[in-house]
Amino acid sequence: MADLPRYQLMGVQYADLPRVPMAAQQAAIEGLNTIGRSVDRMTAFFEEEAVTEAKRQALKYSIDTPPTREQLETALKTGQAPKIKGAGSVFQDTYNAAVATSISSDLQLQASNKIAQYISRVESGEQIDPAVMRQDIKDMTDGFTQVVMAYSPEKALQLRAAITSSSQPAYQAAVKFQQKVLLEQRDAQYIASVDSSRSLVRNILATSDAIDPETGKPVDIDKQIRVLENPFMDAIKTTGTNKYVDLFRKMVSEEKMGALELRAASTDFAPNTADALRKINSGDFGAMTGVYKSLSPDDQSKVRERTLKRFSDVESARKIDEANIKDANRKEGNTLTIEFLKPSTGMKRKQEIVTRLVQIDQMTLEQANNALKPKAAEPNPQLEVSLYQQIRNGQISNIGQLSPYVNRLSNSQYESLGRSVVDIQYRTAVDSLSRAAGITDNMLNPGQDKVNQKNGYLSNFQRILSTQNPDGSFPSPADAAQKAITAYEGDKSVQDSRRKRERIQSEFNDALAAARIPALTLPLDQVDVSKIPGVSDAIRKKLLEKQQEYKKNL
Repeated sequence: MADLPRYQLMGVQYADLPRVPMAAQQAAIEGLNTIGRSVDRMTAFFEEEAVTEAKRQALKYSIDTPPTREQLETALKTGQAPKIKGAGSVFQDTYNAAVATSISSDLQLQASNKIAQYISRVESGEQIDPAVMRQDIKDMTDGFTQVVMAYSPEKALQLRAAITSSSQPAYQAAVKFQQKVLLEQRDAQYIASVDSSRSLVRNILATSDAIDPETGKPVDIDKQIRVLENPFMDAIKTTGTNKYVDLFRKMVSEEKMGALELRAASTDFAPNTADALRKINSGDFGAMTGVYKSLSPDDQSKVRERTLKRFSDVESARKIDEANIKDANRKEGNTLTIEFLKPSTGMKRKQEIVTRLVQIDQMTLEQANNALKPKAAEPNPQLEVSLYQQIRNGQISNIGQLSPYVNRLSNSQYESLGRSVVDIQYRTAVDSLSRAAGITDNMLNPGQDKVNQKNGYLSNFQRILSTQNPDGSFPSPADAAQKAITAYEGDKSVQDSRRKRERIQSEFNDALAAARIPALTLPLDQVDVSKIPGVSDAIRKKLLEKQQEYKKNL
């Protein structure tokens, strides 16, 4: 096929045109451009000023006219901030932003206070359900942010983030406390279970000598105890600790040791103490020997020590009780001896006394018969001195031991020696009354008040010493002395007289002080008023009156 002709657009060719001068026109155009730019700047300035003023007015309006509760509730329901009548977009936007900032701060403060209250309640020990607290804070956060959202989504997001962040410590504290409470409850439950198992273990140990009817062999105690232990073994998986297994096993060991101690203390364990000690030392506990062998070596040693100590304590207690009884009988015997030796004591009362002395092992029947025999022998000075020496040495300690010599002593010798038996205790009691009254052996003139006080003690002492106790016994001299002091000091008349004497003594010294004379320390009944120097006749008369009043109250 033949080639088609090719066409080329050559375009129009223009000749060079002449240049026309445009300087004036360009100058005019530049001037107009300058004016236009100035107008644009002025327009921009006035627009910026208007925007600034609108923002300023909007901020002022937000302060002067904050949203009402009704407006906030409307914003919460509709999700839209209320429109301000006649406000432009700049004013409205600025107002909304300002209100959002203000209420966001207020709401964040309220949220912080509520969260702080939750933390305070948890720290004070109140158990709060973390789920309930989280839902409460979430509801609060949703409500608060929805209000702010109507004015500023950006501020609403910031508020939600702030509340969520600050609520985490409260939630974590509640969770931690709840976990702590649950752990404590679980711990208490397991410990209570260990304690409640104690009675079951005791019942099992009580069957140590029983025969299993199915096997015909002794009951396997440890097998039964392992059944009780299984729940605590299972607890290791849930608690991660073998604490409760250890507690259970410790309790079992304690119960085993206690059961073995009771076994050793039973009357059928051994016929006497020596055999019991031998069996204990050899680890022989009869039917409970298997229980003993199931203990660790340390616990076996504890069982031996405790059971041996138990026997020792029982024996010691027996000896102490025996000594106390002997001492009480001796004191009662001394008191009865004093009464027996009184010339005024009739034969019937003497028979009652020797009967009681026999009952409390202070006389034998033979000694009692001898004591009641008439004593009409001639005086025997040598025997009297010998017996007195035996009394001083402690070889003769009760009147019953004098009865074999009743027919070899005169009445006065027998009574004198009988009183000597109890004279040491009697004298000691009387001496204690003197000291209680403030009178010592080397005191030349103790004063009438102290003498009267001692006599009051002695009067009560003699009365109490011869007064029978409700159980038929008589108080010992030491007990009678203590009771005598208590009775005298508790006497209201004695107390009143003492207070009066103290008052009078004080008034006496006040009168001396008025005459510039030092106070006297002597009791007024020992003062010679006539020899007090430097006092006038009037004052001396007053002092004599005080002294007489003092003596009346002795």
